[in-house]
Amino acid sequence: MKVKAVDFPSDMKNFSVEDCRRIGRSIATLLRTRRNGKAAIAAWCVHYTQLGPLLDEVEGFEDFMNVICDNLFRDNKLGMIYRVAIGAGLSTTDAATDIYVIFTYYQSTELISQANVLLAMITTNIVGK
Repeated sequence: MKVKAVDFPSDMKNFSVEDCRRIGRSIATLLRTRRNGKAAIAAWCVHYTQLGPLLDEVEGFEDFMNVICDNLFRDNKLGMIYRVAIGAGLSTTDAATDIYVIFTYYQSTELISQANVLLAMITTNIVGK
C-alpha cells in the first residue's frame, strides 16, 4: 500500500531479492496515485535513484516500462472504479450546489432572472448531451 525504501547507497548489483520485490511492487502504488504510466515511471525513478543507469544506459527501457505501466493503468479495475466513484461524487456535489443556488436565487426577488438563466443553462446542458 506504500512505497517502501531501499538502502540509498546500495548499487543495483547489490540488491537483495527483497529489495527487488519492494522496487517492483512500488510501481503499483505509484500507478494508483498518478494520472498515467509516464508520471508513475518518473516518480519511480525519483524514489529509487539507483534505477538511473537503467534509464540512461539501457536503450528502450523507459519506453518498455511506459508501455507496461500504461497497460496496467488501463487494466486496473480498482483504479477505474476509484476514478469513476470520484467523478460521480464530484458530479453529484456539483448538481447539489446548482440546485441550492437556484433555490436561493428564487427566494430573492432581485435574482429571479439569474435563477432562470442558470436553470436554462443546466437544462440545455442536460438536453444537449
